Amino acid sequence: MRGQLFSFDFLLAISIILFIFALSMFVSENTASSINRREAEFDIQRAADSALSQLVETPGNPTNWHTPDFTDANVKSIGIAASRNELDPDKTSRLFFIANSNFGNYSLVKRILALDLPSSNFSIAISNASKYAIFETMVSPAGTASVHSFSRIAIFENEPVLVNLRMWVEK
Repeated sequence: MRGQLFSFDFLLAISIILFIFALSMFVSENTASSINRREAEFDIQRAADSALSQLVETPGNPTNWHTPDFTDANVKSIGIAASRNELDPDKTSRLFFIANSNFGNYSLVKRILALDLPSSNFSIAISNASKYAIFETMVSPAGTASVHSFSRIAIFENEPVLVNLRMWVEK
């Protein structure tokens, strides 16, 4: 078989090299996608943990943030605690009133709590020991969202409650 431009061995070697190259591209693409997904989940977890800590452990800044002038110029942070893990009834009801109003305040609350990740939304619920929601925001995830739930135990009017923060990314 002298004089042939391509031998069978050469074609086989090129095919194997191309297969290995295509396989490595596929594996690296899947690995990058998996890493990006994990980083996004970590960002959500970090933001939710920070927001829950801010809510149930601090009174907010300024401490009278719940007064009628609620703007991002006047409010640096939102906290509903009278003391660590003990919720102030006035601040708690005001937070849910503000978050559920139709005047764009949900976005403002989202921004002040640092929950404004790309394509994400959140909801907060405070439930008593019977799992009855005492307060909750009126935003809920669409059917295709991946929902992450985070909770803290606190005291509200001398009763234990569960403060639950759900975050999701719309797909």
